[in-house]
Amino acid sequence: MAHRKKFVNPHKFERRVAGLSRDSKLSKDLVKQLMHYFNSITINPPGKMNRNMFRMEFTMRFNLMDEFTLDNLYRCFDFKNRGAIMQEDYIRGMGSFLSDDLDTQTRLAFNVSTEVDKNILVHF
Repeated sequence: MAHRKKFVNPHKFERRVAGLSRDSKLSKDLVKQLMHYFNSITINPPGKMNRNMFRMEFTMRFNLMDEFTLDNLYRCFDFKNRGAIMQEDYIRGMGSFLSDDLDTQTRLAFNVSTEVDKNILVHF
């Protein structure tokens, strides 16, 4: 049996885009682009980005090579500890990652470095 594309109600989709745009402080067009991009790279399993996929994506796109930083950034994106990043988490995280706002960037940097400190304490 062939897989059918899931029908998306346009009104609900626009409300979801508006909500994510408000939460992430990104434009609606950028939110739509990120949604489409996320769906295109998360094919198996659909709609979920695991840690390895996240590391590969951020290494390729942003040239981040440090494993501790990538793992801690992943934890900041997956703040609900589901074991995979969902589309909403990805867009909200990218809103912080791509932000021009100094407070948002500082908060993300602090959260990533705090995760590093927790890991160092655990390893010792």
